[in-house]
Amino acid sequence: MRILFVEGPPTLDWVPESHVSTGGRRHPSLNVTGELVYSYLNLSAAAVARHRGHDIFYIHCQTEGVTISKLRKMMEKLQPDVTVIYIEHIKKGVDFEIAKIAKQINSLSIFVGPFATALGKDLLVSSQADMIAKREYDYTITEIADCLETKKDFSGVKGIIYKKGKKIVDTGEKGLIKDLDKLPIPAYDLVDLKKFFEIVFLRFPTATVISSRGCPFRCVFCAFPNTIYSHEFRAQSPQRVLEEAKYLQDEFGVKEIRYDDDTFEVSSKRVFDICNLFRKEGVDMYWAPQCRPGLMTKKLVTEMAKAGCIRILFGVESGDDKILKLINKGTTTAEIARGVKLSKQAGIDVLNCIIFGFMWDTMDTMRKTLGFACKLNAEFTQFSIATPLPGTPYYDVVKSKGYLVSDWENCDSFHKAGVNFPQLSSDDITCFLKEAYSKYYLRSNYASLMLKRSLMSKEKFSQTLRMAKAYLDRKKEGWM
Repeated sequence: MRILFVEGPPTLDWVPESHVSTGGRRHPSLNVTGELVYSYLNLSAAAVARHRGHDIFYIHCQTEGVTISKLRKMMEKLQPDVTVIYIEHIKKGVDFEIAKIAKQINSLSIFVGPFATALGKDLLVSSQADMIAKREYDYTITEIADCLETKKDFSGVKGIIYKKGKKIVDTGEKGLIKDLDKLPIPAYDLVDLKKFFEIVFLRFPTATVISSRGCPFRCVFCAFPNTIYSHEFRAQSPQRVLEEAKYLQDEFGVKEIRYDDDTFEVSSKRVFDICNLFRKEGVDMYWAPQCRPGLMTKKLVTEMAKAGCIRILFGVESGDDKILKLINKGTTTAEIARGVKLSKQAGIDVLNCIIFGFMWDTMDTMRKTLGFACKLNAEFTQFSIATPLPGTPYYDVVKSKGYLVSDWENCDSFHKAGVNFPQLSSDDITCFLKEAYSKYYLRSNYASLMLKRSLMSKEKFSQTLRMAKAYLDRKKEGWM
């Protein structure tokens, strides 16, 4: 079977010269700073299918400069039997169009990703897609292709929703992948790693890896644990983490890895073992995980720094303890401040993620959160809007109260609010987001921090220049 994986352009009229791209994994957004990401799960599913003997093709439209019209021609030429589409709410129209093209060339189209899982049947009804592969689809795509090849009914494939004549059939839930070590290393060769970029990266080329799945914490707004991974923590062994890192280094010259796990340090023992292996094997590579500040200890951050960890992403979310409790964050501002302090003391940069405009927020709580962010004075702080994502408890409660402006497809967590609350309008939240960026990044304390940091190395100097350019680009486009 010929299987095509497609990650589409950001808009239907997109051209490479527009400089608009999609960024973010857990909270997809449009951006004008050149940041680009890829789907790790797609590359994993592609590796499984290729190992099975299927012919695999991959089109990452934004890094390859592929417009919708060009994509149509490429698909007509390739004539794939199966087309896998990673659908995101910010480019729903694009992904619907790709499914339409697949239909016209008699290719079975499959929507995958958090939004496909959350919206399921609704997406099949409103689009020309043939099928939804729910949750983790690493093995599912291969099973579907096998059925198509042998002309078997799809009813035996668990974890899918598909059209059968005028009916829509749901085959039920597929069990979680318990042993991540059994998965082949993702098919990184299908994309050009040199073309992927995030401002906070220090060394290039880079790669994004997911070494564990499932988060035991239950933040009400987080899509991946609620849709794809569940809350059951499962992790690659330290040996497998090392193997994948060395493979990326040896085969593609990767110099920095971002570990996009839900929570990297759920098992501190695993992290210590990874650090020990990296040091023992002499892995000369930077790496940056996503962690919870409340789980950090002095010993842990010290060992991480020694093993090459140069940056930690913390989901801070709010600077108000009441808001943290309402969003079920499972931490406090005191714990956050302590984790950030420990990391900085160990020489690790901090990337704090702050979210404004939760249903319970007011102008006062948002100002308090901004003040807290300034007090933490992280090297990098990402501000976004509390976007109700399908499949999350937060989406359900916001929708039930009628606070969504035009449902999920018009929400963009990085520069546009899609909600109206009695105490906060969409414009209130969007304007505050713009104000927050200026107030945070134009502070004298921050300027002093980054000036000293930029003089530490050429890498950090170049990174600081990229940050300044990104700020100006956003400002020019009216996004701050």
